[in-house]
Amino acid sequence: MRRIAIGLAVLALVLVGAALAVPFLIPAQKYKALLVQAAERATGRDVRIDGPVSLSILPRLALTASGVVVADAAPGTAGRDLARVGSMDVQVALRPLLGGAVAVERLVLREPQVWIPTELAPAAQGQESRPSAQGQESRPSAGGGGGLPEISLAPVQVADGRMTWTGPGGKVVRQIQDIDATLTMPDLDSPLRLEGSFGYQGRRLTVDATAAEPRRLLEGGASGVTLDLASDVARASFEGRAGRQPVQLSGRIEAEAPDVRELAAWLSAGPRSTTALPFSNARLEGALDVSERAVALKDAVLALDDATARGRVAVALAPARPKVTARLAVGKLDLDRYLPKPTTDSAGGGPPDGKTAAKEGWSQEPIDLTFLQAVDADVRLDLAGLMARDLEVGATTLTTGLAGGRLTTELAQTPILGGSLSGRATVDAVAKVPAFSLDAQAQGVQVEPLLGHLADFRRLTGTGEAAVKLSSRGGSVKAIVSALDGEGQGRVVNGAIKGINLAAMIRNVTSAFQAVGSTEQTDFAELSMTFRVTDGTVATDDLSLQAPLLRVQGRGRVVLSDRRVDMRLEPKVVPTIQGQGGQAAAKGLAVPVLVRGPFDALSFTPDMAGLAEEAIRNPQAVQETIEGVKGAITGQEPPPSSGTTEQQILEGFTKGGSGSSGGGSPVDALKGLLGR
Repeated sequence: MRRIAIGLAVLALVLVGAALAVPFLIPAQKYKALLVQAAERATGRDVRIDGPVSLSILPRLALTASGVVVADAAPGTAGRDLARVGSMDVQVALRPLLGGAVAVERLVLREPQVWIPTELAPAAQGQESRPSAQGQESRPSAGGGGGLPEISLAPVQVADGRMTWTGPGGKVVRQIQDIDATLTMPDLDSPLRLEGSFGYQGRRLTVDATAAEPRRLLEGGASGVTLDLASDVARASFEGRAGRQPVQLSGRIEAEAPDVRELAAWLSAGPRSTTALPFSNARLEGALDVSERAVALKDAVLALDDATARGRVAVALAPARPKVTARLAVGKLDLDRYLPKPTTDSAGGGPPDGKTAAKEGWSQEPIDLTFLQAVDADVRLDLAGLMARDLEVGATTLTTGLAGGRLTTELAQTPILGGSLSGRATVDAVAKVPAFSLDAQAQGVQVEPLLGHLADFRRLTGTGEAAVKLSSRGGSVKAIVSALDGEGQGRVVNGAIKGINLAAMIRNVTSAFQAVGSTEQTDFAELSMTFRVTDGTVATDDLSLQAPLLRVQGRGRVVLSDRRVDMRLEPKVVPTIQGQGGQAAAKGLAVPVLVRGPFDALSFTPDMAGLAEEAIRNPQAVQETIEGVKGAITGQEPPPSSGTTEQQILEGFTKGGSGSSGGGSPVDALKGLLGR
């Protein structure tokens, strides 16, 4: 018995001595080559060790190596490195290893670096998504563990790591550095946890991630996972399940950025002052569902400051273009909080006047619509209402379809300015020069604020209805306005034309134009017209205005591209106080008026030559008109003949006289009227 014990002790000593002697008996270059071969078989890539290597077996298997490099195996990457490790220190317990298990007691990677070529990412992903025959054969069945060795990880540490995404020519696209992380996993059936932090563009982010069932993940199944990512400008978290084959991710996601401007400046690597985002904080939450073909967010809540949208959003990852589908209910928006503030003049610091704004004209800044070709969309927004530049819009539905660079937007009947507005707009960004069209209708809308917002024109008041069909092409706002074509019609009731009192011509034609631009205005019961639009010019020949004692016919054009008006109005003083519903073509004296100039400085001047021609051609009509006006005002019918001379009539129109006779002839009166 004693001899047996002595023999066993001697054998143990021999085995220990052999284990201690192996690293010294086998040349370092020999087991270095063996290690490289084993690593290449495991990774499928070329591996080299540029630095020294040391190996010991007792009391545990320990390996240290420096300058470990793994080459990239993707096509076209010859000579590139996929990963490099400054130094690695590995210690594995021997006893579990003898039983076929791997118990890593220590693993430290110092200065690891990984390069990811973004220009090859699609090809690489395509290769990785196709499992090899070998992978299919070795993949174990769900729930089995026979194909995986038992593994346990004591804290695995990564110190001072770096990950770099590169573009063509090896140019750095983005990079995270100073990666410090710790990975722990007692065994494959216990939760795996990763804790760490890294630097990105001058800021530090922390990561805390867990996988409840690492064995199932390694076998291609799904496991419960959590992720928390935080920095001083944003935070995001996820809790749900993740799987590898097929790729899947489902669970609850939450993200918040208390200062979106600071976040955008950080992500874009630009100064905060150049980030002109109109909102300050943002929050997102919902049920996230990710697969290889789609990303969906259900029961979503998106909040920008006080504005909140709820609903669902999905992105189909089609081969040609992704497609966005969204159904969102949006609360009332105050766009004035997000729109740029009006510029101020240099003198008083207040808002610029209409003349300054009009002189600036339409913007010639190029419009880039190429982004419309990058994605397809089917979006419906149910808006509770919005406010923009003191323009309040009621609840409405906005639907948008985008396919192949062609955008269609439809606005349901929408309460606005006391009436309603609806329409359909299209944008075709496929052609070299973008094309646009608009088909819109308005009913019962207050005209002055609407025209003020649309065209900076505030000379017309009243309640209006209109229908327009317009189309255009152009690469800037000015080009689009200059190329407008189409047609339309409009009608305004119970309104006024600001800047001139046409009815004052009943008393004195000349003085009616002396106060143009002040508080003078022409009230009317109805104003209507049809119009045509050609190359940015609106033309009409049937403008009609009806008011008590006054009828106006007009024709002319409005050049939108230059913001100019060139119209000729023919007001008639008529013997009736009936306005809306009266005879538009009632007999009377026509006093032509020329309306010309830019929107901000319109001039109203009498067409004196036209008035003189009318008086000479039909002096009896002048006399009857004046008598008819008297009768309309007093409620009496005009006398058949008052014997008033043409000179008296003209004096009444040109001097405001009582019609008493004076010296001179009608010719002299006309000369005075014409200023000769």
